[in-house]
Amino acid sequence: MKKKLLLITVSAALLLFSKNNFGQTPTLGTAVNYVLYTSAGAVGNTGISQVTGNVGTNVGAFSGFGNVDGIMNSANADALQCSVDLAALCTEINASTTTITHAAVLGGGEILTAGVYSLAAAGSVVGTLS
Repeated sequence: MKKKLLLITVSAALLLFSKNNFGQTPTLGTAVNYVLYTSAGAVGNTGISQVTGNVGTNVGAFSGFGNVDGIMNSANADALQCSVDLAALCTEINASTTTITHAAVLGGGEILTAGVYSLAAAGSVVGTLS
């Protein structure tokens, strides 16, 4: 009887939690298919790189890519759809409530906790980031 009462109490308590308490993945749409993408501008590579995945641009050109294991999309229907999906993603992320304010430089063995981060300037990663 005690186990049943405990199970009912725990179940009821979990149902009362807002679903915002659990990790929510943003909707990436077709952007999930790309490792490099720009909605407006060129996509370039300098040096020797091995890129595994699709590379795309809605408006722009490619330069310097030699080793790409994926599809290069430029100003076609797939690139346009990705641009639309990225705009929707930006709107979704901008509507999120910031839970953590962080300096612009991330890394140095730092371990990030779950949350919505806000950086006051363009971010960069230095060293190890977990």
